[in-house]
Order: sequence, then structure tokens, then C-alpha cells
Amino acid sequence: MPEKKKQHLVPACYLKNFIAPLSKEQKSIGNFKAGLYVNDKTLSSGWKLRSVRHTTFTESYFYNLPEDDPRNPAIENYLSIIEGEYSKVFKEVIKGNLTNETMSFLSYFVSLQYMRVEPFIKQFQGNEDRVAG
Repeated sequence: MPEKKKQHLVPACYLKNFIAPLSKEQKSIGNFKAGLYVNDKTLSSGWKLRSVRHTTFTESYFYNLPEDDPRNPAIENYLSIIEGEYSKVFKEVIKGNLTNETMSFLSYFVSLQYMRVEPFIKQFQGNEDRVAG
């Protein structure tokens, strides 16, 4: 089993819903792929079209714990299960099937998105360090 190195900070299953369509000109050239427009934090680098799998959206070993096997990282494996479920639930939302279960899962998914980014992780770790310190 290969290592799970490139880990999405924002799940690909979520990002794919924001893919910009290609223009007729881009389609005619042939080497363009549909993607998302990205820029840097200060909006100074210019907008660039990037595929969902581009390194812009990933970080190497981001969720790995020190004791993890790189081929079987616990957090990344858990997130992939949740992301698979999100894809199914989102299809139901598009169909208009908004049940309590669907809304509950979406609330959980959104909460996970908030908790899986670096600023939250650093703040959480800082709070733990202050309590332990």
C-alpha cells in the first residue's frame, strides 16, 4: 500500500463543487483542465486555474500523528470515510432530500472542516500546552 502523503486541507469532494467551467477557447486548445481559481492570501499573485488535486490544496503528511504508519494514517483514514459519506449526502441535498439526518451530518461535516485547518489546530494545541504547562 502506498503512503498517503498528499492530504487535502479542504476535501476534494467539497472543492469539486466549485470547479470553474472551461471557456470555448480553453477547450479548443486542449491542454486545459477544469479547476478552481486561486490566488495568494494578499491577492497579489494573480488568479490561476488549478485542478482539485493540485498541491495548492494539499499538505504532505498534514494529519499524520507521530505514531502513524505513513501508509495507514488514522486521521486521514477517518476523514476519507467522512468525505465519502459527504459525497452521498450532498447528492441527496441537490435532490432536495433535506432530512434531519442529512442536516445533522452536514453540521458535523462543516464542524470538521473548521477543525482540520492549521489555525484551529495551532490554537487548540496552544490551549492544551497552557493547560499542561
